[in-house]
Amino acid sequence: MQRVVVLGGGVGGTLTANLVARKLKREIASGEASVTVVDATGAHAYQPGYMYIAMGGEPTPALWTASAQLPARYGMKKLLLP
Repeated sequence: MQRVVVLGGGVGGTLTANLVARKLKREIASGEASVTVVDATGAHAYQPGYMYIAMGGEPTPALWTASAQLPARYGMKKLLLP
C-alpha cells in the first residue's frame, strides 16, 4: 500500500495533497493508497485574500475554511495534532 503523508494543511500542503490525491484517485478508491494531511490548527486561510481585508472588501471569516472539509472530496484523511 502506498501511503502519502503531507505535513501542514496550509496553502502548500493543501495544494500538494489535492494534486497527489487526484493522481492516485483510482488507487485511493481501491484501497491501494492513502493520503493523510497532518495539521496543527484545523483551519485553512486563503492568504492571498488578506489584501482584500486591507482594502475593506472581504470580511475575515470569509477567508477561513475548516480544513477538515477540504480533503474529504478526494478521500483524504485529516490528522490534527494536539
